[in-house]
Amino acid sequence: MNMMDKRITAKGVSFALLLLLLILDAATPGKAQEIDLRAGVQQQQKAEQFVLDTDDESYNFLEGVRAFTSNNYEEAKGFFKRVIEENPGSDAAYYYLSMIAIVENEPVAGESYIKEAIARDTSNYWYYNTLAKIYIATQRRAEATKLYEEMIRQFPARTDIYFSLANLYLASEDLEKAEETLDKIEKIFGKSDEIALTRFNIFKSRSNWEGAIEYLKEYDNGFDSPRIESLLGDLYSDRFKDSLAMVYYNKALRSEPNYPGALVGIAELYRSKGDFDNYFKSVKPFFANGTVPLQMKGAYLQQLFGYTPALMRPTGGGIDDTVSATVGKPMILWNVDTLDWDTRDPAQTIAAATTNIKDGSIILMHDIYSETVEAVQTIVPTLLSEGYMPVTVSELAAIKGVTMQP
Repeated sequence: MNMMDKRITAKGVSFALLLLLLILDAATPGKAQEIDLRAGVQQQQKAEQFVLDTDDESYNFLEGVRAFTSNNYEEAKGFFKRVIEENPGSDAAYYYLSMIAIVENEPVAGESYIKEAIARDTSNYWYYNTLAKIYIATQRRAEATKLYEEMIRQFPARTDIYFSLANLYLASEDLEKAEETLDKIEKIFGKSDEIALTRFNIFKSRSNWEGAIEYLKEYDNGFDSPRIESLLGDLYSDRFKDSLAMVYYNKALRSEPNYPGALVGIAELYRSKGDFDNYFKSVKPFFANGTVPLQMKGAYLQQLFGYTPALMRPTGGGIDDTVSATVGKPMILWNVDTLDWDTRDPAQTIAAATTNIKDGSIILMHDIYSETVEAVQTIVPTLLSEGYMPVTVSELAAIKGVTMQP
């Protein structure tokens, strides 16, 4: 798996996440209950296809959609119920009522409404898919499996159904059925990264790591996939085969420059060796990449530190509109720069940190350098003797009565 796959694993879907289940479509392999975006496009298409018989019905339906998209669920519920009063055959109104019920953590009502929608339109894939997600979220795996099996017969061209079903089999440890389902997908649609990753998870369930690596290598020989290449890099890195790991990470970057999994994989190889100069050079493009979700960056930091940082010091003090828009945390600058990273000299670091200091100064140092650690043993006693008290940035803000904002 790639770096983020290793560290972030879906371990079940609580009903509190049912809203996501309705606006996301479960097609990501390797995680039986993980889901990827489908959302509002299908809702909008359904709204456009819905035939409205009266002006009142049209008004109520459109106002209901407006209220729903504005998260005014109680108001939306009233409009959709009035639509049903005008037209009891309105499948779309029942669909939206189901979604509202799920948002409000009412699974029984959500299931009842979506079944009413299906009864009125038995050809709508998204209605069945919503019901399947409700089954999964309420831990009714057998019912979800049966429904997906029926959906394959009704919607044979939908690859996402096959993946959802394969992942359910995988979660139930029915590996043979999972493989059979993947064989069907491959026969109909051909090979793909999604199939390869799901097959990898079957190998993993059997603890057949060598078989998994050989399968992925064979697949990559014909497809040059950065996703698979980064996964191979991770697997070799986990086995302390750093040279082979680097080969595959670099291959991934040739396929797709700045591929996040490969960048972090290379950075981690350097970090594990204590080569922090190359570590920061390698990890910087990952954090600078605006296409990498902020949640992924935060997850990596949490994995590094064991917690989610509350503050952020921008590299080199560089702050622009992109950084401000994506960081989402208070960004802290400094007014005393020791340049310890450049001088690597304890004496110069001590002089810089104890000269021109005033109340509220923020001193920049880097504890990855042994020379800085040595200098701090003199800096702290010196500042204490002059009446200063070293504090964290958060403590300083509290003392000064400053509320830090992103």
